[in-house]
Amino acid sequence: MLEKKRREAKAQAERRSKAEWAISICNQKVEDLEAQIGKEKAQQNRLKEDLEVVRRHMSEATGDIDHIASELKAAKELEAELRTRLEEFDLENSWFETQLAKAMREKSEMERRAEALRRKRDAIRQQIEQCKLRELSKLWHKPYRDFTADEIRDATGGFSGDFKIAAGERSTVYRAKICHIDVAIKFSVEFSTATAEKFRREVDLLSSIRHPNFLHVIGACEEQRCVVFEFAPGGSVRDALLSSAAARRQILRWHERIRIASEVASALGFLHASGSAHGRLCASRVLLDRHLSVKLIGLLPCSSSPPPAAADVAALGELVLQLLTGREAISEEEDAMGLADRAAGDWPADLAAEFADIGVRCAAGAGEGRERTAEIARELEDLKQRAEDERRKRECEGEWKSGEEATLLEPSSACFCPILQEMMENPHVAADGFSYEHDAIKGWLESGHETSPMTNLKLKHTDLTPNHALRSLL
Repeated sequence: MLEKKRREAKAQAERRSKAEWAISICNQKVEDLEAQIGKEKAQQNRLKEDLEVVRRHMSEATGDIDHIASELKAAKELEAELRTRLEEFDLENSWFETQLAKAMREKSEMERRAEALRRKRDAIRQQIEQCKLRELSKLWHKPYRDFTADEIRDATGGFSGDFKIAAGERSTVYRAKICHIDVAIKFSVEFSTATAEKFRREVDLLSSIRHPNFLHVIGACEEQRCVVFEFAPGGSVRDALLSSAAARRQILRWHERIRIASEVASALGFLHASGSAHGRLCASRVLLDRHLSVKLIGLLPCSSSPPPAAADVAALGELVLQLLTGREAISEEEDAMGLADRAAGDWPADLAAEFADIGVRCAAGAGEGRERTAEIARELEDLKQRAEDERRKRECEGEWKSGEEATLLEPSSACFCPILQEMMENPHVAADGFSYEHDAIKGWLESGHETSPMTNLKLKHTDLTPNHALRSLL
């Protein structure tokens, strides 16, 4: 019985021990489960936080996407608007280009017409001047007028130094005004030492030359032994080329220099064709009128033996080189083409080369006789035409007025007195509606004229009205 009790107690103790072990294991598992649950909760919390961050990022990304979509939409709208504006701009640009081309054509046409009008104006001025010159001598049978000593003395202010424009060892020239026309009165040793008959022959010879590039003889005074020429306000080519830039009345441009050489050659060709020659051609004996046209002076006296035409050709060559370089002389070693005067502007290379070649050939005396002169005149005339074409081309391309090539604009013809053909200082309006220099029109009326100097119609009255508007412009 006791043994049985002991076995039962022992069995019970074993069961209790096993139960405690099982409880210990269960407690251990519970703790492990609780720890694992804690880890799971912590991990779940971290995942929730991460999920919240992701949701926040997604929300921000969604906002950015919406903003970008809005900007993209606005950009597409702006692109469409810009395309529309670009198309409108292209249409406007095309229209403006059409208008610009039309304006350029109109400008070219206007320049062509203006050039034609300028030429007509210059031709009319020359005709007026020639008419005035002829008016002085039309009452006489001779082609020039005989002036008295008193008329010459009055015109020169008693041979005042104020009227003297040139004085040398063998000649003196006065600028005077006769019948309201500017003239040059020349006194020379050749005239003063000549007999009356010889002086008359000299004047007859000078007045017999009818060429636009020779200085026209208006008259002579046998008592004073002087000759009255038309006045050349442009001075001599030598003065224009060799004076300092500040003292020059105007700079001769390259195309003007070529034209001057062509006109000199034309005048020489006229002389040589008539069996005569100049004999003393140089830059100081080539004068220029108001329009820079050539007026030759200084022929040898008729009593001298006629010089060979080759001498004139050689002198023409030296003049051409002087026009090209702006220098009185160049040595044989120097290249004339490389010395082209830059004060004349930008010389076209081909024209300058041909101009230099003509000058060198003439100066070297290549060929002689009137056939040679005619050939040189034709070459220079062709060169002049090409120079004029080049000048017009540069004007159309807008290249003419650049830097020191800008030429002074010529005053309007309204600024010149119709009687004096000079710029007015005190313009007055006469009854014919034209403006004149006050002293000139007053002298015209006081000399007994009752007609208009312009229309030749009788004036309604002799009152003169100051032209204040034109005077302000001047």
